[in-house]
Amino acid sequence: MAKQGAKTTMPRLRFPAFSESGDWRVGPLAQLATVVAGQSPAGANYNEVGEGLPFYQGKSEFGSIYLDEPVKWTTQITKTAARGDILMSVRAPVGALNVTTQEICIGRGLAAIKPEAEKWFLYYLLESISGSIIGTGGSVFDSINKDQIEKLRLSWPADRAEQQEIAECLTSLDELIAAQGRKVETLKAHKRGLMQQLFPREGETRPRLRFPEFRNAPEWELHRLGDIASISKGKGISKADIAVEGRTPCIRYGELYTLYGEVIEQPLSRTNLPVKELVLSQAGDVIVPASGETKEDIATSAAVLGAGVALGGDLNIIRLNADGRFFSYYLNGVKRRALAKVAQGDTVVHLYPRQLEQLDVVIPVDKREQDHIADCLSSLDTRITAESHQLAALKNQKQGLMQQLFPVPEVRGA
Repeated sequence: MAKQGAKTTMPRLRFPAFSESGDWRVGPLAQLATVVAGQSPAGANYNEVGEGLPFYQGKSEFGSIYLDEPVKWTTQITKTAARGDILMSVRAPVGALNVTTQEICIGRGLAAIKPEAEKWFLYYLLESISGSIIGTGGSVFDSINKDQIEKLRLSWPADRAEQQEIAECLTSLDELIAAQGRKVETLKAHKRGLMQQLFPREGETRPRLRFPEFRNAPEWELHRLGDIASISKGKGISKADIAVEGRTPCIRYGELYTLYGEVIEQPLSRTNLPVKELVLSQAGDVIVPASGETKEDIATSAAVLGAGVALGGDLNIIRLNADGRFFSYYLNGVKRRALAKVAQGDTVVHLYPRQLEQLDVVIPVDKREQDHIADCLSSLDTRITAESHQLAALKNQKQGLMQQLFPVPEVRGA
């Protein structure tokens, strides 16, 4: 194991067969690959009937370039990436990567890196430094050009066998991550389908799937939400009011979009604001945002299982004699479109208590049926959470391994 300084040509972790192979080489990317900058076809030289080559401008997210089914083809071939070439995003976020599986025409948002080194080794080497690439304006959100890509300073082992060993190790881990990701997505899809079965369709009062003990139970009862629930608003809790060691657990409306699902067992934020200045939950309250960017976003709800949780401003609080978990799943499932429909506004969307009060809802007569549905979906959520944590752990393991297998980048940009 080599000593690791701020700059080094030796990784911290090396396979035993190569422990005595000496320092890695250091040089520009141009020594490992040829770089081709993308160029968009002139004018309207595109078609949607599959003539020519599929054309991609480059859509990147979370460090990867996503190549969905092409919607454009071009017969005016400008710059191309061959099967096996590494694609790099040259616009924000620069450094996002993918590997082509077919020949494509690439636009100005992409560059094709044609490896002379072992392909997957070079891919992972670039992935390991992608967060350190600095564009022309000195920011990771700026563009990067062909010349800068070619001059990226990299370290690599001279022995191609070592390159392959590293690539095979990380490829096998990526395969585990992909399999785990598919498992999570399959469970989420199963949950979505189950929710469509367990709740009546809009305008109906009987679900398509019922638990055996309720198959002969009466149809669900139709109510106007305002007739069976009290609907109120939370009270403002600013970001500055959040305290890690705060006395009172709290929920701010923006957190519904980023931190929580349909059920909130343990709030993640706390505040030290005086209790008399707060609006506190009762166990089973259902909260819905009062404002959002789109009507689809605002159609989001969560059941707060605990009492005494401070509920921030821009939150509608629905308090009714029903299982809050059941009602939250209902609103997030078959009722989501109807909930979005009553929201108002375009640039900023608002949802007020008086609008929620007019919402037609159906509820099982027997509260035990509500509990069964809630328990079923909560159990599925528990498994999804566990599998998602496993996915995150695998991704963290990969990041940690890459930090060990590759030396610290010599420079942050070109």
